[in-house]
Amino acid sequence: MGRREAAVFSRYLTGRSCGKELATRYLAACERLCPDGALTPPEQNLLRTAVRLPFLAGPLDAACGLLPGSNPLRTRLLIMAAVLEASPDGARHFLPAGASLPRVLLLSAALTTKSIVKTLIGLAVLPLARGRWLTS
Repeated sequence: MGRREAAVFSRYLTGRSCGKELATRYLAACERLCPDGALTPPEQNLLRTAVRLPFLAGPLDAACGLLPGSNPLRTRLLIMAAVLEASPDGARHFLPAGASLPRVLLLSAALTTKSIVKTLIGLAVLPLARGRWLTS
């Protein structure tokens, strides 16, 4: 999946695609930490679905967060988050800016609601993503 995977995951995490250098770092880290050969067919289908249908990356991530054990989608998203956070532009995105208490509370409520909706959508789509229906 390569650079497309890096771009999709970067867009999901920060709202924009990563550059070539960050994509190369991401791919090198994935190659070392989670080789594709170790993936089961359902795990491969799940990753393929998240890359081919980027609007499902968030819901699938949220649903996989409820599952026990490690998950290749979440592992790769954490690798991408680490790569992005270690870059100067990414650090600006991940480090919090000063905000008032009412703004923080409102943002927290909005993000909680968004997370619940994403999780429910992800739980509904997860069985399809692990099968072949969404990756064919």
